[in-house]
Amino acid sequence: MIYILNNCIEYDSETGEIIQLGSNSEVAKLTPILNRIFRVLVENNNMIIPREELLKKVWDEHGLTASINTLNQYISALRKLLYQHLEIDNAILNIPKKGVILSSELIITQRNTELVRHSEEKGDTEKLDGRDKLPLIELNTHNQVAVSSVIANPRVCYTLKRNFSLKIILGLSVILTLASMYNLFFGALSFDKVNTYLVSTIGSCPVYSFNSNFDDKNNSKDIDKHVKEFNLQCNNSAIFYYYSNHSNAQVEKQTLLTKCEDNKICISTRINW
Repeated sequence: MIYILNNCIEYDSETGEIIQLGSNSEVAKLTPILNRIFRVLVENNNMIIPREELLKKVWDEHGLTASINTLNQYISALRKLLYQHLEIDNAILNIPKKGVILSSELIITQRNTELVRHSEEKGDTEKLDGRDKLPLIELNTHNQVAVSSVIANPRVCYTLKRNFSLKIILGLSVILTLASMYNLFFGALSFDKVNTYLVSTIGSCPVYSFNSNFDDKNNSKDIDKHVKEFNLQCNNSAIFYYYSNHSNAQVEKQTLLTKCEDNKICISTRINW
C-alpha cells in the first residue's frame, strides 16, 4: 500500500521505500523490522497501539523475540527519520501505560491504486504541469476513508511545525510592539514626589499635611473639631492626613482629615464651613 505523508514523501508499506514526492528519488529504505513497526502505526493512524501488540505483530508473528527496550530503540530511530524529512519533533507519541500513537502533525493519505487504474482505463486522470493528479484516500480520525486528490509536488509540503513557529514569532512581535507603545505613551510620564509635613498629633499618632504653609492656630482648631465631632482616636499605629482649602477664596470652605491604619484601611471625615 502506498501512503503520502504530509504531501512531502511517499511511503510504500510493502517494500519500506520512502520517496521524495516530485523527484521520484528514494531517500530511505526501512529495514524489515522498522517497516513492520511503521506499517502498523500508519495502518492504525489516530489509534493508540499497545507496545505488547507491536511486539506480537513485529516479532512474535515472525518467529522472533524482542524486549520493550528494543522496541523503544526502533521507535526512536523512526522518530529521527521522520524529523529529518518532515521536521516533526515527535512524530510518534508515547502515551504512558497505554502505548504509542502517531502525532496529529503527521497527515497521512492513502493512494488508491484501484482508482488510479480505473481512471487510466477511462482516460480521466488529470494532469497539471505535466504531473498526474493522483487519487488518494484520506484516513480520518475514525479510520474511515474519503476520496480526495493531491498533486505530488514537494513545494506544497505541509509544514505544520513551521506554521506553529511562525505563530509564536508573530505573537511575540505583537507583545513587543504593545510593550513599546506602552513605554512610548506612559513611560515618559513622570510623577512628582508628594511631600508631607508633620503638623500635629492626635494622641501619639502623627498628623501630616500636604501644605508646608500650615496655619498652626486655625488649622489646629480644625483638627480638634474633627476629633471631637467624629470621636477620632489614635489606635493601631494610625496615621492622620489633614487637608484644608481655606486658602482658596473662590470655593466653599472645607477640611478633610483622613485616618489610615497600617496603610491599608483609610477613613476620611469632612467638615464644610
